[in-house]
Amino acid sequence: MRLLNRFKRRPEPQWRPPSDQPIEVPEMDHELNVRLRVPSRSDPSLLFDANIFRLSCTCPNFSNKRSLFGPRDVRRICPHLYQAICDAGLDQNWPRLFSVIMQHGRRFFRFRRVTDRANQADIAFGFNGEEPHIGIFAVIGPLPTVAGYNVQDRMWIGDRPADHEAYLKQQIDKVFFPEND
Repeated sequence: MRLLNRFKRRPEPQWRPPSDQPIEVPEMDHELNVRLRVPSRSDPSLLFDANIFRLSCTCPNFSNKRSLFGPRDVRRICPHLYQAICDAGLDQNWPRLFSVIMQHGRRFFRFRRVTDRANQADIAFGFNGEEPHIGIFAVIGPLPTVAGYNVQDRMWIGDRPADHEAYLKQQIDKVFFPEND
């Protein structure tokens, strides 16, 4: 019996969500403090007022959820603000990671950012509380990467990030399984 105990499988480490980390967009010029009329994507006849300088919008999504975040927090950006920012060309001057988050990561309300200068990587993990599905938004070298991962099952959701799979899994382990470091 003693011999069998040596071969028992160790339990898999439990993941835990990291602390939330605001990701702030750069300060904007005061001349952007104007009301811009942006049509709803679902009903173009419905217009919302977006203000890029204040990062505010009159849409229900902003009023009910996004207005709770800090004044420069990227999570304030609803689809209408994103459209106004792109129309003004501001996203071209921001770090590429912000554009990737604004375009693909708006469903997540918590983020943890990892910057690794040695590997030219800027990564944001998007998550919602205890939900095991996370979003990965990264710029590694010159290319952006967007992927989904289930931290509970340790499996990719949908397409795997072929070029950086091992590196991203290493970063996931550091952020979501810190007791293994």
